[in-house]
Parts: sequence; C-alpha cells; structure tokens
Amino acid sequence: QLAQYDSMSDRHRAEMKQAFEEMAEKRENNFKQLASADFNDSGLQNASSTLSEKQLTVEMLMMKHVKSIRNICTPGQKLKFDSVFYKVISKRNRVGKNK
Repeated sequence: QLAQYDSMSDRHRAEMKQAFEEMAEKRENNFKQLASADFNDSGLQNASSTLSEKQLTVEMLMMKHVKSIRNICTPGQKLKFDSVFYKVISKRNRVGKNK
C-alpha cells in the first residue's frame, strides 16, 4: 500500500504542478487580453470562464486523487478514511485561511 500511495502521490503532485502552471499562464494571458480590450464586459466574462474551467480541472484532479487513495484501502481502512477525511480537509482549510 505504501509503495502504491507513494507512486500515486508523485503522479498527483506532477499533475497538480502542471495544472497550476497552466492556470498561471492562462491568467497572465487573460490579463493581457483584458488590458488590450480595455477590460470590456465580454473580455471579463471570457477571462473568468477560461479560469473557471481550469479551476474545475484542478478540483477534479484532487477528487480523483482522493478516490484513488481510498481505493487502495482495505475495507476497515475505508471506514476510518471516510470518517476522518472530512475532518482533516476542514481543518486544513481553516489553517490555510489563518495565514
């Protein structure tokens, strides 16, 4: 299980790094296009739509990673995973907001 997890974690980390790099590139391109379009309403809509799509991709990568972790758990581990997972994520989000 640990070897599987390590492999999955490494793949996930690489996927997330790429996704965030792509998002940063899209954001930069969007701002350049917005500036050249004088920040008109259609430009704002297109920019936010493009970034929303990329954010959706990032969220899906996260959820698929969580699912893959859960899938390598034994039935007993799955019960524990399911009961603890939300608490861990909630605590992690609170810590991030306090920075």
